[in-house]
Formats: sequence, structure tokens, C-alpha cells
Amino acid sequence: MVAAHPLATPFGAPVLIHMSKKKNHVLTRNHKKQAIGLLQAGKLGAAEQLLVKVCARHPGDIDAWLLRSAIHGQRREHDGIMECSRRIIAIDPRHPRAYSNLGAALAGLGRHDEAIEALRRALELTPDDPAALNNLGNALYLAERVEEAEPCFRRALEIDPKHGRSLYGLGHILADMGHPEDAVKCYQQAVGIMPEVYEAWVGLGAACMNMGRHEMATASFRRALGLTDDPVEALSYLARVGQYMGRNDEALGYLDDALVASPGNLMVLADRVEVLYHKGDKDTAYELLKELLDKGLA
Repeated sequence: MVAAHPLATPFGAPVLIHMSKKKNHVLTRNHKKQAIGLLQAGKLGAAEQLLVKVCARHPGDIDAWLLRSAIHGQRREHDGIMECSRRIIAIDPRHPRAYSNLGAALAGLGRHDEAIEALRRALELTPDDPAALNNLGNALYLAERVEEAEPCFRRALEIDPKHGRSLYGLGHILADMGHPEDAVKCYQQAVGIMPEVYEAWVGLGAACMNMGRHEMATASFRRALGLTDDPVEALSYLARVGQYMGRNDEALGYLDDALVASPGNLMVLADRVEVLYHKGDKDTAYELLKELLDKGLA
């Protein structure tokens, strides 16, 4: 079945924390309002077209590059975030948000050492920035330096007790360390603060599942299901909980839905074999397993 705990670790998306206060900044108030309005409305393409023109005319405008970084962040385009962040650093080598965004993007690309270096630079400039502390914690976690990651999340929460992504990150570590009750408390606070974040609901569901709180886990995974365009993970978790509760037909239904979303998905097919076997339909389970073996998929 699926992993006992989700692997995804959400970074703080690149956002425009502070607009430039320089009197000569060239992104006009109207341009700024229009771009932010389009971004908030989810019209990323239109916002990007506007900002590309602004950056072409005024390449030294940090605000425009920050907004473009936010667009790339919503699309999870790490290379785009890196480009925008480096443009900003070339303009202002002491811009902490640019280093924080750069570090998050590098970590997303698996370049952990570079990410940690950029994020430590961000914290040299703004030691009490919870977003940078969260991003550093995530980068350290992904680099398997968990003992260093945990204090980053805790420090961020000392500064801002309602920093949802740091609550998620701490919950993730506590779950991995075998403290599901404490993890659940963190996740519950996280989803209360940022109910739109898919990973937080999956984390809460996984922790509840590991504690045997199956109804609560099911509710969490169903909530996550409505927050993603890729439902396979959430459906696989729902199938797992259904199997734990002895609801094998329900579990098979979730797996069927997962196969509609991702035809031929090997992990889902393997899960289907397991549920069929535990349901007592061993002939069908063996037949499916033989089919997978014949195709070289298992």
C-alpha cells in the first residue's frame, strides 16, 4: 500500500511580502494592483504577460520580479523562481526574500546544499523571518538532517505561533519520529490556519490513520481530495483506511477511481492485488498479480 506518511513537504510559496519603498520604483500603482488582482484571481497567464512587459521595460524593478516569482511558485516552476530570485539578488544583494525564495526553489530541485546556503544567507539578513526558517527547516529535512530541521520549525513558531507551514513541518517531523499524537495536534492547527493546503490534510490523515483514528483519517483524506488535481495519493490513502476498517469493497472503489485518474498505475494495481487477497478473492488477486508479472510490472 501507500507509504505510511506523505513525502511532500510544502515550502512557503514565493509571495510578495513587502513592496519596494523606494520613491523611484517603477512598477506603477495601477500595474501593481492589476498584477496582484490577476494573481489572486488565479489568472496567472494574464498576470505573467503584464509582468513580462514591465520587466522588459524596467529590468531593475524588484517588485515586478517578486510578483513573477510568486506566479512561478503557484505553478511549482522551480527554475522560474530561481531566475527571478537571482535577478533580484543582482539588483539588491541584500534582499532576504530573494534568498529565501531561491533556497526553496533549489531544495525543490533536490539541490539541498545550495538551498541551505541560500536560506542561511536569508536568515543572516533577517534572523527572525518565520518563512525563511520554515524553508530552511524543509531543506534540512529533505537533506535528511532532521535534528537540525526541527529547531528551525520550533523557532519559526516561537516568532509566529500561527505560522501554518511551520506547524505542518513540525508535524511531519514528529510523525516520522513516532509521535503521532503530537503530530496530529500540529496538523490540526495547520489545517485550521491554511485549510486550502492539500499536504496538511494528507499529513493529518496519515497521522490519524497510524493512531487507528480511521474515521478522522477518512475525513481528512476526503478533504484533501477536493484540493488537488492529482487524486491518486488521496484515493490510495482512502483505500488503505477502508481496508483497515474491513471495508474492502469501498477500498476497491477508491482504487478503481485512482486507476481512472492514472491508468496502469503500478502502485495502485499492487494495492488492488492486496485488497482483493484480503477480501478473500484470492483467484482474482493471483490473476492480476500474474498479469503484472507477465508484463514485467511487478
